[in-house]
Amino acid sequence: MKKLFILLVITTGAISSVDGQLLLDENFDYPVGDLITEHGWIAHSGTENCVSVTPSSITYSGYLSSGIGNEISLKNTGEDDHIVFQAQDTGAVYASFIVQIISARTAGDYFVHLGRNTIGTTLRGKVFVKKDAEGHLAFGITHSSSNAAQVSYTPFSYSLNSTYLLVLKYVFVTGPGNDVVSLFINPVIGSPEPLPPITNTDLASDPADIGSFSLRQGAESSAPELKLDGIRIGLHWEDILNPIPGQILVTGTVENGEMNCYNATQTITVAGNPDSFIMQPGGEVTMIAGRNILFQTGTNVLPGAHLRGYITTTSGYCGSQAPSIVTTETKETGITSLQSNRSICKVYPNPTDGLIILDMNDGERAVKGSVSIYRITGERVMKKEVTPDFPITFDLSYQPPGIYVMQVINRDQTEFIKIINQ
Repeated sequence: MKKLFILLVITTGAISSVDGQLLLDENFDYPVGDLITEHGWIAHSGTENCVSVTPSSITYSGYLSSGIGNEISLKNTGEDDHIVFQAQDTGAVYASFIVQIISARTAGDYFVHLGRNTIGTTLRGKVFVKKDAEGHLAFGITHSSSNAAQVSYTPFSYSLNSTYLLVLKYVFVTGPGNDVVSLFINPVIGSPEPLPPITNTDLASDPADIGSFSLRQGAESSAPELKLDGIRIGLHWEDILNPIPGQILVTGTVENGEMNCYNATQTITVAGNPDSFIMQPGGEVTMIAGRNILFQTGTNVLPGAHLRGYITTTSGYCGSQAPSIVTTETKETGITSLQSNRSICKVYPNPTDGLIILDMNDGERAVKGSVSIYRITGERVMKKEVTPDFPITFDLSYQPPGIYVMQVINRDQTEFIKIINQ
């Protein structure tokens, strides 16, 4: 019988927080020629060169909001518009978009920025562009200032008429006048958040909230002309550039020296007839699920390979190493006989006020195994042997409220389920 060594880990710190939700997803999927103020945008300055929808022409490979709908073009000396989203006053706000600069000035000027939900004059996270004598571009950022001397710029490494992916990040920092803005240019899609190439804190007062994204058409002497599309605003890096799927199926072969991480907000299913998942000696795999991990027929982890399964309690997924990890148990389990690609059991009610019921799903039957429940600290609080007498009731009413992980082992099947005890 093939043996699978499962290391169940409960994370007590975030790996890379994600809630999978966007605050704004704007692809200008409107008829060409329409004013964007006909579609939720609000004019707050200027009356000339009103921003209208133009035919799609710029794309960025791999970016989720590329190639959807149309785009807009910004000129100079024109109307400035903004669109609102749910106001935020803690944590971070990320705003990504693709842009192609058609013309720029040596003086430089900003063309997008963030603001309060009720925008006013509190403009923050201003994104600039300027050119040098040879026509090369540099992107820049300030927290709030429009003074050229206070702009943090990249080198002149960019070109006119090329499409770039920009990510503007605003971080709320406790205390007055110390919030931080950062700008990323062409980050690797699907990779963890890197260190920002440029940041800025110009010591202006911090806004009470961030809840709007603005397009600006500045003075002819300093402002660029450009095309812009695919605005995505979220609370986490993964929301805009690396969204976590709800469910995934993991198959294939992991070779010696490979290090892979798979994640899903709900369920990770590993192998299952007719698919297989094979780990060769020296391969390393981490799996992080929000609810459960199902190891199916065809899972084969050879001696010398390492497979680690995580049930995240902090909405943390692949991205960066967890600051705190508690190992609860290492278990040797044969995986040879499971015939379905679904959960073997169900737990209800979940969340619970104390009493929870574990029952087998239709078509499954209890044969031999055990059920264990762990605290977030990694301590096992109870264990019961699996018998044909289902359903089984567990009482967590005497346990502190919080997140627990149930490990169900039945025959050659293993499943981990997150439980919320209220």
